[in-house]
Amino acid sequence: MTGRRLSKSEEREVVKTYAVEEVKREWKSEAKEEGLSLSRYLHNLIQESRAMRQQGRLKIGDRRRVEELQQEVDELQTRLENRKQTHSNPESGSNLIQTRTLEELVTSEYKPLDQVLRELVGSEEFQQRLRNELKSELYRSANQGKVEYRRGSGWKTLRNNGGDRR
Repeated sequence: MTGRRLSKSEEREVVKTYAVEEVKREWKSEAKEEGLSLSRYLHNLIQESRAMRQQGRLKIGDRRRVEELQQEVDELQTRLENRKQTHSNPESGSNLIQTRTLEELVTSEYKPLDQVLRELVGSEEFQQRLRNELKSELYRSANQGKVEYRRGSGWKTLRNNGGDRR
């Protein structure tokens, strides 16, 4: 980083960036936290990254590998949580619907199945178990090359209807 401040408008050029809206919101939030304009914040990040690359501490592709490793860590944590839940309560039935949860939902009053389902799905505990199981399945599919995750965008399939790689 040069430390030199560009204050004269004739010394500056406009640079367009195209980012996903969520990423742009993250940048703006981070810039605000540091008390900088978005332009100055991005300029500083670029300069820091260039300096790190020149020092050999950052290589193109490192970020992608970090994201892949983070996905693996998340998947392993989800698997561990699921196993802990299963082993801590072996009489719980399925991973998603546990006996204790059903006992809380089904009372001395008759309830139609649709109402029990609505209450179950609205339960924070159920949503967390469902979220963990869904993440586990998504990461498993990612490891098999069937789906892909991109930070800020989410998940997508890697196979078209014919089964070929895109």
